[in-house]
Amino acid sequence: YFQLISSAMANLVSDHDRIMGLEIQNIEQRKNQAKNQLIRLQDEERLINAQVERLKEESLLLDKRINKTNELLRESEKTRQQAIKNSTSEGKVLALMMVDMDMRASQELLAKLEQARNIDLVNENEVLANKIAENKRKQSEQQDVLAKYKLQGENLLSTRGITEPLKSINPVGPGKKMIVLVSAFLGLFVALFAVFVIEFLGKANRKLKEQQA
Repeated sequence: YFQLISSAMANLVSDHDRIMGLEIQNIEQRKNQAKNQLIRLQDEERLINAQVERLKEESLLLDKRINKTNELLRESEKTRQQAIKNSTSEGKVLALMMVDMDMRASQELLAKLEQARNIDLVNENEVLANKIAENKRKQSEQQDVLAKYKLQGENLLSTRGITEPLKSINPVGPGKKMIVLVSAFLGLFVALFAVFVIEFLGKANRKLKEQQA
């Protein structure tokens, strides 16, 4: 009986370990996939942050160019006023034409620079901010997935037999002494009964011979 219980327990543990091994392998595979996805998202976040930093540098460069262009426009305006005051009629027309051309070029450049700083950069920053928010959300989801798989792995406990089947500390049934006494009594009883049967058969046989005589 004890061997039967031990064998059944061993088979149960073997089957359970095999099933748990497959499940653990599956969980580890999904964990690795989630880890790789998280690493990819973290790399993507670093790239986005680098783009944000480049936009900040570009904004500083645009500010410098806008300031420089405004200075050129102020200088051109001063030159224009001087040309109006000091030039002769023929020279004044030529000087004013040249100054006006420079001013128009500077104004067009200033308009483009301000559009790049105030509109284009703002739009790009908004796009990157949305990308960062989406990236953070996906990273959070992957971290939750990793935590779930980790918990599942910890909850996969192998079935084990605590101990092999043992004899009871307080066995139920007759003890060895009782068995010996009963065996001796039965032996004595059988011997007496055999003697009685033999004597009875002997007497019966003698009576039968007397009657025949």
